[in-house]
Amino acid sequence: MFAAYEDVCPPRSPADRYNNPAGSGLGYDAVNRYGDVSTTFGALNGQTVFMPGWSEREIIGSDSPAKLYRIIPSVHFLVTDKIKAMVEFKRADGTTSYQASNRYRLKNFATNQYRVELRSDRWFVRAYQTQDSGANSYDLPFTGAFMQTAADARSTSGRSYAERYFGAYAQAYNIFLGQNAGNVAVAGPLVPLRPRYSSRPARPSLMPCASRCAPTPR
Repeated sequence: MFAAYEDVCPPRSPADRYNNPAGSGLGYDAVNRYGDVSTTFGALNGQTVFMPGWSEREIIGSDSPAKLYRIIPSVHFLVTDKIKAMVEFKRADGTTSYQASNRYRLKNFATNQYRVELRSDRWFVRAYQTQDSGANSYDLPFTGAFMQTAADARSTSGRSYAERYFGAYAQAYNIFLGQNAGNVAVAGPLVPLRPRYSSRPARPSLMPCASRCAPTPR
């Protein structure tokens, strides 16, 4: 079993100053939340607006347990009194969550390894073959971003959910400006830009800030 993490990684350097505080109405880039794609509105003084995204628990759902199975059968026999032969097969498969530069869900991964060997007191001949399969494994940050930026089936224009979200955000903001005319000259109308999940060059695309500040489990 695993525990999901939802802590906020606060801005730590000038490269991260585009992030917003936790609970901001503009949204914020949280630790281990996936699909919190963003766009920047010039009318908001260049501030970044983030979508809510999902936690690891929400993306994985009920498929949370980790499991691993291994079998290692082998056959050994004497060719002569001094030469031994062996044929061995190793199989491992399982499901788990894995943290590297990104967060991964390794689902039904498998590894097969075959080994054949002839051995004597003075020499040996050995051959290996290894086969790996990722099966239904996926990268959580890219999966979350894909779900937000893929075409929304409910949209007749083929727009993505992210485009509809930021469009609605801009519309609500512009309605507010229309009702408070004194602010229009200061801020100007909000025009939604294309959503992105790749942020500033100083911060690699979808680099989870869990790798830069340790989250606290809940």
